[in-house]
Amino acid sequence: MALAAVIRSSEATTMMELEIELKKASDALKSWDTTSISLSAGCDLFMRYVTRTSALEYEDFNAARLRLIERGEKFGEISLRARRTIAMLGQDFIFDGCTILVHGFSRVVLEVLKTAATNRKLFRVLCTEGRPDRTGLRFSNELAQFGVPVKLLIDSAVGYTMDEVDMVFVGADGVVESGGIINMMGTYQIAIVAHSLNKPVYVAAESYKFARLYPLDQKDLAPALRPIDLGVPIPSGVEVETSARDYTPPQYLTLLFTDLGVLTPSVVSDELIQLSDALSPSVVENLVVLEDESYEADIRNLFPKNKENQNHGDERDPHAVFNVLDMVLVETMERLKKLRESFRMVSRCSFHQGMMSVLHSGFRFASDGDGALIRMLCSSGKIKAALELHSNLLGGHMVPDLYTHNFLMNGLCKMGDLLTATFLLERMAGVGVFPNTVTYNTLIEGYCRWDHLDKALDLVSSMSQSGISPDIVTCNILVHALCTKGLQEEIHTGKLAEILEEHFEESNVITSTILMDGCCRQGDIIQALEVWNEMFGKGIRIDRIAFNVLINGFCLVLDMKVAYRYFSEMFKRGFLPDVVTFNTLISGFARKGSIHEACVIHNRMELDGLRPDAISYKLVIQALCKQGNITEAFSFLHKMLNDHLTPDRRTWNLILTSYARHGDISGAYSTRDMMVAMGVVPNVFTYNALIHANVKAGNIRQALLLKKEMLTNGIFPDAVTYNLLIEAAFNSEHNADPLIPKIWKFQPDIFTYTMWIGGLCQQRRIREAGMMFNKLLRSGLPIDHVPFQILIKSYCKRGKVIEALDLYEKMMRKQIVCHFSLYRSLFIALRKSRYYVDASEVPYESWPNMNAGISKAC
Repeated sequence: MALAAVIRSSEATTMMELEIELKKASDALKSWDTTSISLSAGCDLFMRYVTRTSALEYEDFNAARLRLIERGEKFGEISLRARRTIAMLGQDFIFDGCTILVHGFSRVVLEVLKTAATNRKLFRVLCTEGRPDRTGLRFSNELAQFGVPVKLLIDSAVGYTMDEVDMVFVGADGVVESGGIINMMGTYQIAIVAHSLNKPVYVAAESYKFARLYPLDQKDLAPALRPIDLGVPIPSGVEVETSARDYTPPQYLTLLFTDLGVLTPSVVSDELIQLSDALSPSVVENLVVLEDESYEADIRNLFPKNKENQNHGDERDPHAVFNVLDMVLVETMERLKKLRESFRMVSRCSFHQGMMSVLHSGFRFASDGDGALIRMLCSSGKIKAALELHSNLLGGHMVPDLYTHNFLMNGLCKMGDLLTATFLLERMAGVGVFPNTVTYNTLIEGYCRWDHLDKALDLVSSMSQSGISPDIVTCNILVHALCTKGLQEEIHTGKLAEILEEHFEESNVITSTILMDGCCRQGDIIQALEVWNEMFGKGIRIDRIAFNVLINGFCLVLDMKVAYRYFSEMFKRGFLPDVVTFNTLISGFARKGSIHEACVIHNRMELDGLRPDAISYKLVIQALCKQGNITEAFSFLHKMLNDHLTPDRRTWNLILTSYARHGDISGAYSTRDMMVAMGVVPNVFTYNALIHANVKAGNIRQALLLKKEMLTNGIFPDAVTYNLLIEAAFNSEHNADPLIPKIWKFQPDIFTYTMWIGGLCQQRRIREAGMMFNKLLRSGLPIDHVPFQILIKSYCKRGKVIEALDLYEKMMRKQIVCHFSLYRSLFIALRKSRYYVDASEVPYESWPNMNAGISKAC
């Protein structure tokens, strides 16, 4: 650091002179950019950390100087450690395949992205670029050197590209008392656009950037003294805006990643306001937690207790007044250290302890904003982060409402953390949040989902003991769980039977439909019909959903004649089939291979006044592509577009893959162009289909160019991509060896090994093919006859009879039966090499038309 270098090179002979030099250097740094909060805060904090210690008053100057240098280096270490801490917290929120928008050049954000890339997360970055400082260009260069896919765009194109963005990451020049941030110009407008499209905005900032400022609007920021250099001559009379930073209010920010932990803007606001109340304005404006110092002090004990002792000539403690500022700072740092510990990423134990601490102390309900953020995190699957925020609130003796607890309960159950979910249920009443039927049903469903039916039934009993009656949803959850496990007979026994009896009239039609659906999915169509007839016997009114379930049952067993009979029965009983009914029949006919009937059912939908949906078209297109009728499939795609339905990526890929299989490159590229024009972004399956089409046509160069295009667009090749390229390389006699390191990054399958063995044999590299075969045997993958056949026949062609016979014996020990051509090749090779006894053991007699071929060959 510059200030630490000043201490090392200073020629001062007293502490006073050294402090004056440091002050001048600090003022010079701050004058370089008077509007930079982080620069001002960093300089002030360095000065306080290095010089504010009463211990220096008792040391000789040389010892004190060494101590100052040591503390300066320690300050730098703390800053770097803070950046690494933030990076570890932030990278948890980056997921594979996401697109991140960044603005400005922030070393903390850069560290977050580098850490995520180091942890093998696959993502791409959009960098904004604007005059005059080229921060986006510098940031993109850093990422490109680290191997992260990056795309540069002008900062005025943020609204244009925000649709493809998953999250926004920005740094901060300062974090203010409102919970908002001051950062590079343009951050505010980016946050507004992201907020309007429900994109999260994450801020990465060190705690020393927390500032005692409370701007109400942009005009409250300190004006820039230097005009911005736009790089071009400015005509006289034209006014230039000099501001380089703007203020982003807290309502547009989602989370702040700091070395104190993951904070919400409201938590940042509360803590900064409390800290400002605890300190005199003349003492400190920005604080940092120092991990190497631990003090406890009561400031009041440092002041003289009578007026006589307030005389500066008092001899009792000449340094007492001087030490006051030190002790105020140290106490505040100790408080911040405790705050940091409370904001660590929570584990289950810390969550439990937080709940227990609130049980034994006063609490208040959290704000709607905090609850909404927890619910948002739960809905997006970030349960770990939601738990952390929940613990942060508990640490401040704030409790979310019942609605938020139900969201958290649902998230815990979905991820299978039933222990924490149960603990949450047991402790809710103790903090003034009383569970309702939804809370219990959520946990009951969680137990059923994770195969704990006994605990689910026990929870129903405890639910009744708590004064909460099970409802229809409770019954249906348990019936569905038992049907899924094939335990339909247990539905009419025990506690569940009592619940069904209590809610008989209201729940019987729903429960019977679920029971019938369970029988159908188990393939027990006879039992499903018994439930159906029982519903008629009890006088229960059948609805359209019940018909759909029964029709689906017959479609699952491919009894389409009976399924269509019940379809006709619907009309007789006054029920009009819906889109689900037609889609069920289309799916059944398609799976049976009756493509014509599936198309007829699809066309009948419009005659019955129903508009086919995207699923209807996808089912027909998939069936036609599977049959190889690409022309008819493409005509259904046009009908779909004429109905103003946008096909999803899978539907486009079905058409594209069909063209690729037929070697129709122009059709494949035309489909890709239509797909992009409709706003559907190609994925790895799209590119694999295009590569496959080029490989079949022998265009290996174009296939390799497509792989480069994938990387340019932020799409990462998979094992299938490299399998196709390897196959093309072998077929075109290109060198496939450079692709070896690429394919081993993935988990090679039996196709990879088989193709590689075949390619090596084709290039007469028999020894390497044998080594690859041995690697296949050691891999533990299930092996079929094809690798054996390729290698044995290659050995026979090259006259390596011993190797062929040895491999044949391995195949026989695995009880693998091969194609007759293998036995023929091996028999002929053994006879030619005069291994008559071994040849006689080859079972050639059982294969038709072999004897004539063998006689001719011999």
